[in-house]
Amino acid sequence: MNRKDSLFKTISQKKADSNTVNAYYYYGEYFENENPDSADWYYRKGLQLAEKLEFKKGIASYSSYTLVLLNNKGDYLKGLYVAQDALTTFKEGVGTPRDLAVGYINIGNQWQYLGDLKLAADAYVQGATLAEAIKDQLLMRVCNNNLSSVFIELKDFQKVLDYAEKAYEIAGKLKNDYARASSMINMAIGESELNRNYKKAILLFDSVSAIGKRMEEPVLELDAMNGRGEIFTKMKQFDKANDEFKRLLKDAASRGQKPYEMFAAAGLAGIAEQKGLFSAAEKFIQMAISIADSTGALLEKKNYIGMAAGIAEKSGNLHLAIGFYWQYNQLSNSLLSEQRQSDIRLEEARFNASQREQKIALQQAQISSRNWQIGVLVISLLAASLIFFLWLKNLNKKRQLQQRQIEQLEQEKQLLSTQALLRGQEEERSRMAKDLHDGLGGMLSGIKLTLGAMKGNMVLTAENSRLFSGALHKLDQTISEMRRVAQSMMPEALLRLGLGQALNDYCDGLSENSAGFTINYQQFGMDERLPNDTEIVVYRIVQELLTNVIKHSEANEVLVQLMQQEKLLMLTVEDNGNGFDIANTLDKQGSGLNNIHSRVRYLHGIIDVKAGPGKGSSFHIEIPLTS
Repeated sequence: MNRKDSLFKTISQKKADSNTVNAYYYYGEYFENENPDSADWYYRKGLQLAEKLEFKKGIASYSSYTLVLLNNKGDYLKGLYVAQDALTTFKEGVGTPRDLAVGYINIGNQWQYLGDLKLAADAYVQGATLAEAIKDQLLMRVCNNNLSSVFIELKDFQKVLDYAEKAYEIAGKLKNDYARASSMINMAIGESELNRNYKKAILLFDSVSAIGKRMEEPVLELDAMNGRGEIFTKMKQFDKANDEFKRLLKDAASRGQKPYEMFAAAGLAGIAEQKGLFSAAEKFIQMAISIADSTGALLEKKNYIGMAAGIAEKSGNLHLAIGFYWQYNQLSNSLLSEQRQSDIRLEEARFNASQREQKIALQQAQISSRNWQIGVLVISLLAASLIFFLWLKNLNKKRQLQQRQIEQLEQEKQLLSTQALLRGQEEERSRMAKDLHDGLGGMLSGIKLTLGAMKGNMVLTAENSRLFSGALHKLDQTISEMRRVAQSMMPEALLRLGLGQALNDYCDGLSENSAGFTINYQQFGMDERLPNDTEIVVYRIVQELLTNVIKHSEANEVLVQLMQQEKLLMLTVEDNGNGFDIANTLDKQGSGLNNIHSRVRYLHGIIDVKAGPGKGSSFHIEIPLTS
């Protein structure tokens, strides 16, 4: 079953938990490009379930998915509000530092789309600061590359180079060639505009082209041709520039890339104009205007019409030049009207953002005022008993320091004890499993062979033969039981094939050996092996949970789901049994639930238990893989 089918199965079960919320989001991604209405429907279903469960992180995560749909429709203003609401929710304590970094990046993207490059840069810088604090290389690369693009539009080419080089270095560590190529394009622009280092810029575009060929990404090759053509034009090497733009025109036409055809035609027109070949220049600029008109690129169309007017004037065709200038003015007025509308929308976005900030500031001011009033009252009370307070403060400070030292030592002692106990248990299990399988198992198998040989060489009565055969059968059962115990103590599949396969085998075995009892095991993203300690402890947690279900729950259906998402391992075990009272169970010494909590703490994880009499039980565990 592929990932898409597994996600559909999860949402079809209509379970009300956080995994189902995420499944709606993941499944909706498959429809973003071809059927955005379906994607929107699944995203909204995920949001509705998250709100019903009061799953705040799921509510905030909705923004990252719906933003793609809003931006594809050009609704950047609404996208900005969605991104701001998500960041506010994350700041309320439900988001990790990575969630906050992604929130700032989303806001930066929206401001860049809306045209406020300063606010976009501010948001990217905040995202980069958070990404650097948690050493998230992927997000650091995105922030630096986005900042480089912003400063291209702001014409600050020193910062273009600074941020592009940072992004390039990170992309190299991530072994992401496409990201390296993206950064090299910005670096080439910076080198050519700031340092006039055209030779280095050409070499960078050559590297971009090589990556495009190797990765079969034609857009990178087209970007490289266009970049080289523009640089050769600046260097007055018109023959080389002409070759690049002609090759770009041909390749773009064969691949249906109209924008690049337009850039190539405009580039060829510019070269012809500088060489005084006005007839050729007019032909190519007309081609560029035609493509701009068919693709709706109005700003480029206006610029190319202005260029055509200049070419016509230089060629002496004043009548044609006047016609182009008239078209240029008409289109300029139309674009100016659109720009005014865009500016109004941008001002609205800035005003709303400012209003939100003012509202937060007002709330903080009210809190500060109340705190000041309380402070005055406290100071008055302290003044009446200052000497007594100072004496108590000194005494309490010493006691608190001693208590903290004792608590810290106790915590360290408990953690070391837990680690030693769990490691000792696993080592002893492994040793006993090996002794049983290799030692006792081998001896029993030898005894069986010996008895079998004896039976063939002895003359027995019918009754004795039946008893002898029964003894051999019981010996077979003993060997099988011994091997089952050894396998349970340290599964061979766990050591050889990893956690995912071991859990799959374990769940299948329990389902086969338990009448009327079904375990549905699912896993997502388990493509690589985890650290050995982590795999063993997670396996024991699942063993303990399923043992409790079989012994106490009277359930007939259990779901075990294991999911790895970036640096987080998520485990969910749910049953439809008779449930239990969580508080009473935790109070019992030596309960299985206490053992599970100890193992989760050992892995620096968190556990969420939902259960109640007659309501079944649900265990959701999250374990960081960076500790």
